[in-house]
Parts: sequence; C-alpha cells; structure tokens
Amino acid sequence: MVSDIVVAGSNPLPTNLAGVRVLVNGYPAPIYSIAYVDGQDQISIQVPYEAPTGPGAAEIQVIDEGLLVADFFADSFTEDPGIFTYDGNYAIAEASDYSLIGPTNPAIPGEALVLYVTGLGPLTLNLIDGYGSPTTLPFAETVDPFQVILDGENCHVFFSGLAPGFVGLYQINFNVPTDAAAGNLQIFIQSPYANSASAILPVR
Repeated sequence: MVSDIVVAGSNPLPTNLAGVRVLVNGYPAPIYSIAYVDGQDQISIQVPYEAPTGPGAAEIQVIDEGLLVADFFADSFTEDPGIFTYDGNYAIAEASDYSLIGPTNPAIPGEALVLYVTGLGPLTLNLIDGYGSPTTLPFAETVDPFQVILDGENCHVFFSGLAPGFVGLYQINFNVPTDAAAGNLQIFIQSPYANSASAILPVR
C-alpha cells in the first residue's frame, strides 16, 4: 500500500496546502490535512462558518495546482452531531488527568469527562475561519443546549462548545452518573433538533 499524508500543523490553518485548495460555495476552506492512501485522496477541511445550510446547499470544489479536479454538491446542516471514536466504536473521552477512557482505563461513576465531538452548530462567539477557538474566557459555547445520554440516563453537562485552542473541534464536559452500571455502556448526544449515533463508553 502506498500512503502519504501532509498535515498543516499551524494556527491559523492554511487555505492552500501542498498546492491544493478547497472552496465551499466560493469560500476558501481551511485545510487540516491531505492524505493519499492506495491511490485515493482524502482532504480534511473546516467548513467555513459562512457556508449555507440545506439539502445539497454546499458546492465543494477542489483545485490542485490551479486545476479544478472535483466539483460536487453536498448536504449542509446547521447541526449534525457526532462522537469521535477509536478502535471500532469507543468514544474519545478524557478524564481530568487527560488520560483516554477505554477498556483498560474505564470511567468512574461521578467522574467528570471531556467528550470530543463534532457538528454541534452555532456558537455564542463570531470566529474567523481557520483560527483556533479562544483559550481564555469567554469560550465559544454552543447556542443550543446539548445532552449526553449514557446507558439511557441523562448526564449533567457543564460545558458544550469548541475545544479551546482547536479549529472546529467541539467538546462536551459532563459527569458520569453516580449510579452508572459497570461495563461497556452506550453513549450518544442530542440537542433539541438532532441526535448523534451511539458509541461505547467503558465504566468501572
């Protein structure tokens, strides 16, 4: 397998990486990375804040060394929540010591966790495309409230917004219920308008 990856690794993110540009309805999209794996390309971008929403509302154009190589339309939603996962379907969540929750490091009932997510929609601050979110108050919080449902039980959420310092990465801070059962529990997030798919959170 032939593979290669170019990562921006800068703040702000560039809108031209390795000669590649992506436009969303004419707006230059900040680029996280470009991956080439076994003959196929994958470009990871931040959708510009100005992009319109609706079915088929986003026209995405890919320009490589000045040549238009792709032009297509995609659905664009105000909110489309999702939980980042690893090793199949384990939720990417951190304990207060920044350790990754997983089968060998399960969460503790009552513990505060940071859950890394995407697609939580509008924010309380107006931010600039490609720049990391504020690392000091006020933070960029979501306009709509989000809930964390663990094993069918509502968790106490005390922050929902962009992860400080990151571009386009959301996080939800919540407490594992004190009466949570032990085992691999189903977890999902929801707002008044949309639900995520379920992931797995191991609990001690």
